[in-house]
Amino acid sequence: MTHSEIFSRLLDESAAIIANPGALALPPDELHTEILLPLLPAMLRDHAIRDAWRGHAGRGFFERMQAGIEDAGTMPCWEPGDFEIQAAASYLAGPDAQALADTLRSEDPLRDITSALMNRILEIVWPTLPLPEPAGIESVPSVAAFVPRSTPRPFRDLFHTSQRWHRAGGFTARPWSSSNLPFATRAPCSRAIPIASNPRGAG
Repeated sequence: MTHSEIFSRLLDESAAIIANPGALALPPDELHTEILLPLLPAMLRDHAIRDAWRGHAGRGFFERMQAGIEDAGTMPCWEPGDFEIQAAASYLAGPDAQALADTLRSEDPLRDITSALMNRILEIVWPTLPLPEPAGIESVPSVAAFVPRSTPRPFRDLFHTSQRWHRAGGFTARPWSSSNLPFATRAPCSRAIPIASNPRGAG
């Protein structure tokens, strides 16, 4: 699948989870029950909104998703700014998608809650996506090819032994990525934003 197709599938499956959110145990407040749950699935499925996300070159979720796929399938994160849809894009969207996009553009706290919710859903959806296998490291010529014939026999035997050990699986190479480094740690995307908060004080 292309990156664009993976993105579409991610949004489709995210919308399906929001439409049946029992497993998410969301708080029964106004922001969730009257705004996000009814309108967010339509926004995720809307073609104009998707085109706007794909067009955020270098600064949007789609770009981070592509980088994550290239980085051995590292999961990206939704950010509040991803839901600040420009008026020119929301104008082309359907009624429900446009209503939510316009509200998100003017409500910073709601963008925070939306990104936190989407990151919870992403942790469910991301492992199910058909991501491409990471590219392997290119093979290199045998070390023995660089050992001069004039090298004393004990040293030539040492090189040949190391090559046999390598072919037997004594060393496994993996592509370099942040997820392979022993000191790299990744906290969940939803680590900092409590989605149960209600900035407008609604009950």
